[in-house]
Amino acid sequence: MNNLLAALVGLVGIGLLMRGSRKHLAEPVPGLPRARKIREGYTLGEKIFPEHVPALSSQGIRAVVSLVSLEEDTLDALDDAGIARFYEPMSSTFEPRHVEMLKEVLRRYRPWEIYIHCTHGVDRSGVTAAYLLATRHGWPIDDALWSVVADTSTDVSGLSALLADRGLQSEPPAFVSINSRMALGETGGMKVGAPYGARENPGYSRLINTTIDEYERTR
Repeated sequence: MNNLLAALVGLVGIGLLMRGSRKHLAEPVPGLPRARKIREGYTLGEKIFPEHVPALSSQGIRAVVSLVSLEEDTLDALDDAGIARFYEPMSSTFEPRHVEMLKEVLRRYRPWEIYIHCTHGVDRSGVTAAYLLATRHGWPIDDALWSVVADTSTDVSGLSALLADRGLQSEPPAFVSINSRMALGETGGMKVGAPYGARENPGYSRLINTTIDEYERTR
């Protein structure tokens, strides 16, 4: 009995150590404004234009995951650079079609070869990264979401309430926002809307909830 108790205590200690160890801040990416590379290798950022394609190539990016549309001249520049582009538009819902696209991208490319973007590199890119961290890299989904949320009182309290409703970890950990643009000293992280946060747009909370739904469906 004592041995079993000691083993359980050890497992709890390992779990706490894992939660406390995720303090690696995302790093800026030269030539890509407001883009950041996270510890697991993915580069997250905002919508790109032709002038950004050389920086993608220099960083070894071979695939661009687009959650919003790109202009034709950008698509031409990506094609000329030999960079593949995967496109599934995302509004306020993370859907099975996004999961299938990500499966295809990861079947063909390694994390450090992938650039994920939406318009501002905040909400849609954030939940996509959180989904990948949870399904591909062993993060609990709550930890993954905490790592991309905007580090503001509104969004932290909103995410806490949302996660509590889902029966997940609602206490903010030490690594809040380490994979957001705030890790670069800028503004911008995943927002939490009504009814959980103070923001009026319910699409923000729907985006998070549907990401959790897809995580639970596919894990």
